[in-house]
Amino acid sequence: MAMALWQLAWQWIREHKLALIVLIGTWLVFFSQLFFLGKVYFLDDLKILYLPIEHAFAEAQAQGVLPLWDNRFGFGHPLLAWGQLGFFIPLHMLLRAVGIPALALLQVSIVSYWAFGLLGMFGFFRVHRLSMPAATLGAIVFAFSGYQVGHLNHVNFYVATMILPWLLLAIHFWLQKVTLLRTAIISVLTAVMILSGHPQATLYALLIAVLYGVFFLGWRRPRVLRRIGVLVGAAIVCLLLSSLFLLPLFEFIPETERAHGSGTAVLYEFSYAPWHAITLIAPYFFGDHDSYWGAKGFQELAAFVGLLPLLLAAGALSVWKKTTRLKAFAVLLILLAILLALGKYSFFYRLLVETGIIASLNIPGRFVLWFTTGVSVLAALGLDEVSGMRTAPQWQRLRFVS
Repeated sequence: MAMALWQLAWQWIREHKLALIVLIGTWLVFFSQLFFLGKVYFLDDLKILYLPIEHAFAEAQAQGVLPLWDNRFGFGHPLLAWGQLGFFIPLHMLLRAVGIPALALLQVSIVSYWAFGLLGMFGFFRVHRLSMPAATLGAIVFAFSGYQVGHLNHVNFYVATMILPWLLLAIHFWLQKVTLLRTAIISVLTAVMILSGHPQATLYALLIAVLYGVFFLGWRRPRVLRRIGVLVGAAIVCLLLSSLFLLPLFEFIPETERAHGSGTAVLYEFSYAPWHAITLIAPYFFGDHDSYWGAKGFQELAAFVGLLPLLLAAGALSVWKKTTRLKAFAVLLILLAILLALGKYSFFYRLLVETGIIASLNIPGRFVLWFTTGVSVLAALGLDEVSGMRTAPQWQRLRFVS
């Protein structure tokens, strides 16, 4: 089995070497100041929140104890239950174990997860038989969209969102054939996303995965109920794996100001003002991070994906007969993003707030994740249809070992 997997991986690399060169080159250029100029990311929450938390986590892990409480945060704070940064992020635990300092750990985390997300989204597009140029473009748009880059300093955001493409891949292969291994992979990936420590970012990413599964489940197939039963079992395993984070969080929430919801005014903050759509073609129209005069706030409302991807996405919608289900999935993500990210400017979002359905999901602008993800899918499909290069990769026709 191990040899078969290695052969499959090597064949995949050989088939996609040009695309991988482009992806790696883009990754290196984007992080060039970190790789080649000795600079580090040291901005806002990464500096004032995640760096000291990682210091505390490293001390706790070195002592072999859980970071249950730390007097150095405010008047004392339960770090494990905070819901700000997960202690059990696997990569972070590994880096702490080998003695990587907190600031360096965060830099390694950033570049590693971006590479992980790029490769995962590229693979996701390839299993849907998109051409290598289209899959490459879609992966770049997803990983370097305004949402992802805007939240680069939010460590617990990208841990969840950059694992999302791999969860979509896992769901894709699980839908092809239900096996114990593939079910376990879904459980583990979901648990790792939850362990990232930010419930909201994880929830939004997981909802994308749920929508994808619903679209591609194939409700007319036999044994649908059996599949749903297996998923329920996978969810239980996932909850058990992530209980190390969830149980302390649920115990802590009743002691916080969010125990009874956030209040209407808070729920409407950071609404995506309709006139901010100009930033889809001019991202710095209202200024940058240091000098900004637009709606609140610069990074929370960052939905820029580039003009070419927007044009390609529009082109994909003009030809509806091809890849209809994948397009419908992307369109639904975009429509839901518009209805929810607009916040107080959306009748739908206001209805959800006024009826109490949304009571604690602050910052509606974060639904921009659904918009940028949907556009990345449509842009890839658009390039495929414009170029006429849509093909089935040879490696996909191989029998997968499971």
